[in-house]
Amino acid sequence: MKSGLIAAALLALPGGALAFVANPALSGTARAADVTMTVGQVAIWDFDAPGTGTGRIDLPKGADFALEVDNNDETEDSGLVTLSDAGGRAIVSTPIQGGEDVSVGGTTFRTPYAGTYVVKVRLDNANFPGRAIIVVDKDCAASKATLCTLPVGVTRSNRLFNYGGIYPVDIHADIDWFRTSLSRGRRYDVRLDEQYPDPYG
Repeated sequence: MKSGLIAAALLALPGGALAFVANPALSGTARAADVTMTVGQVAIWDFDAPGTGTGRIDLPKGADFALEVDNNDETEDSGLVTLSDAGGRAIVSTPIQGGEDVSVGGTTFRTPYAGTYVVKVRLDNANFPGRAIIVVDKDCAASKATLCTLPVGVTRSNRLFNYGGIYPVDIHADIDWFRTSLSRGRRYDVRLDEQYPDPYG
């Protein structure tokens, strides 16, 4: 009779009986350690096999953020990152897509409440051991609902292009809108200078 490795473990039952139970460590399913996340800081999950990881981050109410994922263009990683509320309801998701020309993917969202949010990372395929790199950072909405402002006479350097390539070449690129107030009949000059390094200024 041929022998092989069985992804199971023995469990002692009352009366001295034994039973086989699945062992996640042997069955190819991994769970990465939980991560406490901070706005603007990289969070990393390491995987030895396909599996999941969880992060938690505290965010204020009514602010715009980007959920960003680092896509390794040299590997064929795949998976999904989801940000949910404290009750488990998904707010936004973005895929993990290795091998892409654009190294950072993501999506923008607005927080419905002040408190803790949960980031769930699922890595389905990678050149294991694999790694998921996620960031939740400040962002500007791409609509008239934007909270970012550009007052007349003020220089803003916080063009928070958090993810994607250049629009319209990349239709999934991060687009930021700024709100300003102008007087009717006046002439204004707009200057774009890419030398400012401060992402939040």
